[in-house]
Amino acid sequence: SITYEFDGIKRDGTAIPVQTFAQRISWEGDVAIQRTFVDLTERKRAETALFESDEKLRTAFENTGIGMSIRNSSDRTIITNNALRKILGYSQEELEALRLRDITHPDDREENQRFREKLLAGEIDSYQVTKRFIRKDGGPIWVINDLSTIRDDQGKVVFSINLFQDLTERKRT
Repeated sequence: SITYEFDGIKRDGTAIPVQTFAQRISWEGDVAIQRTFVDLTERKRAETALFESDEKLRTAFENTGIGMSIRNSSDRTIITNNALRKILGYSQEELEALRLRDITHPDDREENQRFREKLLAGEIDSYQVTKRFIRKDGGPIWVINDLSTIRDDQGKVVFSINLFQDLTERKRT
C-alpha cells in the first residue's frame, strides 16, 4: 500500500490538496491497482488555523511583561519567557537545571513547600503568594508568584503554569 499527498485540480481549475492511497488487489483473476482519493482542504485549513493560533500563543507567551514558566510535576522548567529570564537573571538552560525551591529565598522555602504538598495532594489547584527569589547575581527579588496546575484524568499534576510579577520597586517605595 502506498500513501502520498499532492495538489489535485478540480474541474473548475482550482488546486486542492489531495491524499491518495494505492494498493494492489486481485480483480477478476488479474492484478489491479485500487486508488482512493481524499480531499484534504478542510484538514489543511484546520492545520493552518492551529499553527497560526499556536504561533499567536507563543508570541503572547514570549512577549508579555509578566514572567511566565511552565514546569513539570517534578518542578523542573520546561519553558520560560523573556520577562522571567530578565527578572531572575538566568538563561532558559540554567532555569531548566533548577527547581523553584533552589532559587527561593531560604526564609520563604517552608511556606513554598506547604503549598507544593497541598497541590500534589489535590487539596488545591492553584495559589498566589508574595515571596522572594534569589537572582543569579545573588540579590533578592520580590515577586507575586501565581501558580496553577494542569492535571491528568486521575487528578495527578502534570504541569504547572507559573506567573511572576516583579514587586521589587514597589517594596522599595
